[in-house]
Amino acid sequence: MRAYKVKCGQKGFTLIEVMVAILVLAVGLFGMAGMHARVLNGQFDAYQRAQAMQLAQDMVNRIRANPGPARTGAYDGQTLGLAPAICNDNGAGAANDLACWNEVLRGINISDANNQLVGSMIGARGCIDRISGGATSEVVLRVTVAWQGMTPTAAPSVACGANQYGVDALRRAISIDVALAYLGE
Repeated sequence: MRAYKVKCGQKGFTLIEVMVAILVLAVGLFGMAGMHARVLNGQFDAYQRAQAMQLAQDMVNRIRANPGPARTGAYDGQTLGLAPAICNDNGAGAANDLACWNEVLRGINISDANNQLVGSMIGARGCIDRISGGATSEVVLRVTVAWQGMTPTAAPSVACGANQYGVDALRRAISIDVALAYLGE
């Protein structure tokens, strides 16, 4: 029988060294996976914010194109995005503007294979409030779009969509003020 002699300073890895290396690698990979999930949430929140800005600007443009009803209060106090409304693409007037905006807020134009509406932000709501003015002065309306975010932050100061998304820290909102100058008689 031949005896093997172990040389001092032998090269190679021990099992403990290999296990420590695998542990360090696993911690790094889990950290990268968590960071990737946060980046995706941030990207989705940014997409929703851009979409909300477009929807608010759409309603501002509708109000500017139809200032008469805005002066008389036809747009005031509206909260949209909850119930179905029928939009007539060739229609005119405040009621049709509100119905069309409501459909866009609800994502009526885009659905998935199961006919679930997927074309808008999560829980989109639209609000229009009169800030100041009347029939014989400059009118200022605030158009707000609210939706549900993915991670909690500070709750917005506007009331649109308040208490609609569970924890109010998940609510996001953007607002645009539209001023309609008084042209006099």
